[in-house]
Amino acid sequence: MEQAVAYSTLALTVTLAVSRPRLGVRGLRFTPGTAALVGVTLLVLTGILTLDDMVTSAVVQWRPLLALTSIMVMTGVVHEVGAFERLARRIEAHAQRTSPARAFDLVFLVSVVTPSLLNNDAAILLLTPLVVALTRRLYPGRPELTVAFAFAVFLAPGVAPFVISNPMNMIVAEFAGVGFNAYARVMAPISIAGALLTFVVLRLHFRRVLASVTASPAAVEMVAPHRAERPAVGLLLAVFVAYPVMAWLGGPIWVISLAGAISCLLLAWRYRVAPAQKLLQHVSPDILVFLWAVFLVVVGLRHVGVVDRLTSLYQSAPKEACTSLAWSASSPRSAPLSWTTTPCRSST
Repeated sequence: MEQAVAYSTLALTVTLAVSRPRLGVRGLRFTPGTAALVGVTLLVLTGILTLDDMVTSAVVQWRPLLALTSIMVMTGVVHEVGAFERLARRIEAHAQRTSPARAFDLVFLVSVVTPSLLNNDAAILLLTPLVVALTRRLYPGRPELTVAFAFAVFLAPGVAPFVISNPMNMIVAEFAGVGFNAYARVMAPISIAGALLTFVVLRLHFRRVLASVTASPAAVEMVAPHRAERPAVGLLLAVFVAYPVMAWLGGPIWVISLAGAISCLLLAWRYRVAPAQKLLQHVSPDILVFLWAVFLVVVGLRHVGVVDRLTSLYQSAPKEACTSLAWSASSPRSAPLSWTTTPCRSST
């Protein structure tokens, strides 16, 4: 009975998170966070989750969630100083001097690098509106160009090369005891290979679209840089460099994220970038709630034997099949279940 409840709860949670149905007549609708909360509530009411599970989850998650919140704050400061808008204008000017294909290449590169410094979710939320606006200015009346560039933004992040590059990976790494450098040694090469393959596939798929149009000759109005732009971007880069150093020294990387966020807030206050309330609006409570709650949903699945089933599957599968499973689990969206498995047995 418990297994049926747990599986049904998982199915309901995923359905609500993906479909996001409306609530009543006031225009409210489910978000991923509220969907995951529904799942947790059902598991608590049925006794599959307990108070001890909540406490254990809090002990595991507070560090990565604090780090993620800090990254959101840093992202907000960099956004408020206009760094991303100026970057979009530079790409627009570059596209007018060259070709749509070259602009596509540059957008793809930016969409690979930005999630590595911040995280996948923040990068997509920031870059998508900028790129959509850019393509509409450059190629008016050509929505197929917008689609091509949107795919570049969505698919470029691929497999997260660093722990900080994906929110759920931060939680999984904390649970499994995987450090920043240990994760990067394995996943960075995979991420690079995946990005190169994705780039080739996208360029081949959209080659005709990219060759069928030229950029609008309208003048590009460059936005004057905010005086805090260079300090903010420099601080973000310094934080990123400090991650592997702290990991090498054996320290917690969440301390670096927190220090970076505090420094960014002080910088924003010093240069009057924006009120603290506006900067904190870049923190997404829904994402934080979703990560906390979906972890608990997975804990509930573990209680009813899903972990044992996956462990048995991994241990009984041939080595070749395990390689395929490992590649599947390396996807950032597969991360919630990645900690539930054990290595495959050696094939004979």
